[in-house]
Amino acid sequence: MSDPAIDIHSLEFAWKGQSRLLAIERFTVARGERVFIKGPSGSGKSTLLGLIGGVLAPQSGTIRLIGTALSELDAGGRDRFRGEHFGFIFQMFNLIPYLTVRENVLLPLQFSAARRRRIAGSEPQHEALRLLEALGLTVDGLLERPVTELSIGQQQRVAAARALIGRPDIVVADEPTSALDADTRVSFLKLLMHECGTFGTTLLFVSHDSSLSAQFDRTLSMSDINDLRAPAH
Repeated sequence: MSDPAIDIHSLEFAWKGQSRLLAIERFTVARGERVFIKGPSGSGKSTLLGLIGGVLAPQSGTIRLIGTALSELDAGGRDRFRGEHFGFIFQMFNLIPYLTVRENVLLPLQFSAARRRRIAGSEPQHEALRLLEALGLTVDGLLERPVTELSIGQQQRVAAARALIGRPDIVVADEPTSALDADTRVSFLKLLMHECGTFGTTLLFVSHDSSLSAQFDRTLSMSDINDLRAPAH
């Protein structure tokens, strides 16, 4: 039996000078599972994603991702691991402003040999075009425009295509539909579910929009994951 995609054990996290925000005794996500996480602002959703992505470190506990303990990697190793195995759809997009739509989407392939290997047999340009076309971003010369010329909703879709290219093992999405209208949200979710289902990608999806949760294998609130009643270790 393979290791879970995400396995968190005895984790505690607090911002400097503040009381504990997260106390997670055990949280696991199976490979290929699609999990919807909800919770009010300030409940630690984005912090949890930062810990799983290795950009934050807990005060105690372990985070294992597809069999690798993040604590065993140095900062450079965590960066490489993230680039090889993760696709992120950030709330603030984190697109490169001086690059075109096409260049932003292709960027992860430049830094990850594993992601290039996963699409062997398909030209990177064709793979980018396939994803962008599914998201309605190939019209009106959008491909060659700097992303700064796009609407907020269009930028959010570019960020989604960038996260999915190269078929990462885990996709982490932080409020990825917040700037999308109803029709675009439907096409976005259709693509996201298709890509994750086809390639066995694990999906961790954080949103305030509970109406989306029916499309996921499991729905959890942060109170299901986070037990602040537990005593500090």
